[in-house]
Amino acid sequence: MSNLGQALLEYLLLIVFGVIVASNLVKTLSESTGNKIGNLTHYLSESLTTGVCERECFFSGYKNGRK
Repeated sequence: MSNLGQALLEYLLLIVFGVIVASNLVKTLSESTGNKIGNLTHYLSESLTTGVCERECFFSGYKNGRK
């Protein structure tokens, strides 16, 4: 194999390895961020639904913590 062909193959393997690592990193960060946002929305919805609201609550099904 010539030097040019070997160098091309090595660069191609490095690029493929980089793409695999980057895609796994993005997937992990995406799942982590999704879980954190899900937890935040759950916490905020619980906090907003159990508050005292005289006229209209944010969620009509949960007024002052009662279903």
